[in-house]
Amino acid sequence: MDNYSRINKKGQVALEVSMAFGATVLLLVGIVSIWSWYNNDIAKRQPAYNATREEAGSSGSEHWPVYTPVPLNEADVLP
Repeated sequence: MDNYSRINKKGQVALEVSMAFGATVLLLVGIVSIWSWYNNDIAKRQPAYNATREEAGSSGSEHWPVYTPVPLNEADVLP
């Protein structure tokens, strides 16, 4: 009887570790996906920002709003 409960506990520990590992992997994938979306977003908005820059001391016209952000949806985070 004692041996059976040890085997049961070892199986439960293995299951919990595998579930924790899976959750950690999903969390990291989500973080990397959001990070890459943000970096791509910066690259897309930079040319529009650079086009609105004016020389110091000039009396140029207003160009705002320069950029409207792309919405982040669920498909971008979890592939």
